[in-house]
Amino acid sequence: MKKVVLSGYFGFDNFGDEKVLSIIVDTLKSQGAYITVLSRNPKKTSALYGVESVGSFNPIALLQKIMFCDVLVSGGGSLLQDVTSVKSLFYYLGIIFLGLLFRKKVMLYSQGIGPIRTPIGRWWTKFLLKRVNKIAVRDQRSFNELSKAGIDAVLTADALWGLEFPKREKKNQVVIQLRSWSGMNKEKIQNMADVIAEDFRGYNIKILPLQISSDMNVCRKMQQELKLRNIDAELFINLSCDDIIRVISESRFVIAMRYHACLVAIKSGARVLAVSYDIKVENLASQANIPLIPVEIINRGFSNAVENMKAYSQQGSSFFCLKEVTKSRQNNELLCKILSDDK
Repeated sequence: MKKVVLSGYFGFDNFGDEKVLSIIVDTLKSQGAYITVLSRNPKKTSALYGVESVGSFNPIALLQKIMFCDVLVSGGGSLLQDVTSVKSLFYYLGIIFLGLLFRKKVMLYSQGIGPIRTPIGRWWTKFLLKRVNKIAVRDQRSFNELSKAGIDAVLTADALWGLEFPKREKKNQVVIQLRSWSGMNKEKIQNMADVIAEDFRGYNIKILPLQISSDMNVCRKMQQELKLRNIDAELFINLSCDDIIRVISESRFVIAMRYHACLVAIKSGARVLAVSYDIKVENLASQANIPLIPVEIINRGFSNAVENMKAYSQQGSSFFCLKEVTKSRQNNELLCKILSDDK
C-alpha cells in the first residue's frame, strides 16, 4: 500500500479547494493508497473524507508524515503565487522541498502557477520545480511560464472540469458570488446593486459566498444594498460543496468573482459574467470566451458588462467545456501513474 501525503489549501472551507481534494482522495482510494492530508482543520478533514489528517502547521507531524510517505502531492489550485502572500508561496515551496529532501516522488496536481513577483520567489520556484517528478498545470499561461523557465510540465485542466454535474432545469434565478478584495469598496457594491436591481427585478437573487471567512462580509453588504432597492436576495451560509454546485447549476445567470464559481457556471450552461480580481479569472474568461469586467472598472462598466452577459451565446463555451473535460482526466491518469511507477 502506497502512502500519499496531500498538501494544499485544505481545511479552510474554500469550495474549490475542498472539491479538488475530494477528487484526489477518490482517485487515491480507488488505487488502494493510504492518504494523509495536511489541513488547517484536521478533525473536520478526517471526518469528511475518511482519511488521516494532520495540522498544516504542525511541524513535527508534518515532518514525520512526509518522511515516511511514498508520494507527496501538491495541489490543486494557485498555490505557487505571491500575490496573496509571500509567506504562502514559501510555505508550499517548503513542503515540496521536504518531499525532495527525503527523496519522495513529488507531483504538482492541476496547479496554476504564478504570478510570482519576488525575484527570490521565482528563483526558488524554478530551482525546486526542475526537480519534482511530475507537474500538471491547469492553464496555458502557467504551461508557457514553466516552458520559458525550462521546466517540463503537462498541460491538463482544472480538476473540477472532470466532475459529472446532474442535469438541472434552469430557474428564473441569478447567482451573485463575491469575495472580499481591496478594490471591492462600498461605491462599487452600490453600483452593482443599482444595475442588478434594475436588470433582474422579478428574478430570484441568490448571494453565494464560497469561503465564509473571506466572502461573507462583502456578500452581506450586497444583500443590504439590494434590500434598500426593494430586492429580497437570499444569502446562503455553510452550504455543502454539492449544494453550491446545485445552486449555480440551476441558475440562468451567474455573476462571479471566484475562479471555481465561474468554472461551475460555465460547465452548467449558465450565462456568466466574470468579475476579475486575479489573472487566473482573466485567463479562464479568455479561454471560455465569456464576458469579463475587472474589479477596477465596475463603476463605469458594470451595466454594459451585464448587457453583454445577457446577449452572450454559449456555443463557444460548450466547445471549450468539452476540451477541458478531456484534458482534466489526465490529472488522475498522471496521479495513478506516479503511484504505480517504481522508478
